[in-house]
Amino acid sequence: MFASKIKELRKNQNLTQQDLADILKVSRSSISKWETKASYPDITTLVQISDHFSVSLDYLLKGDVEMTGQLDKEVNRGRFILKWYIELPLFIISFFGITLILNNLLGIKFNIVTELITAIVFYCVYKYLDRKQKDKLK
Repeated sequence: MFASKIKELRKNQNLTQQDLADILKVSRSSISKWETKASYPDITTLVQISDHFSVSLDYLLKGDVEMTGQLDKEVNRGRFILKWYIELPLFIISFFGITLILNNLLGIKFNIVTELITAIVFYCVYKYLDRKQKDKLK
């Protein structure tokens, strides 16, 4: 698993935990925790480890169910934050911005029905672009 792999890689290069910690810019106790399965590095640090030891991420992660579960949680947390703290406010601001522009430039008076129709159209465009972006990442 990851703990034994990182310990083996470190020892093969005759590095102490402190040496590796200095290279990765983390604390020595972080290295110790990784080697004893008390915690796991974040994704960025995993890439640094992979680069330093010239091994693939697949090699580091394969077979370690706990670690891949932890990484999945980290990725999902990032998606949640992006969705609710960045995309949603931008969506709301854009929606009301377009409403104001249409009202001021085109003189369209919005009532509840036109607001609802505009919101539905705007939401459909947003979901289409979101799905297109997800397909691009696959």
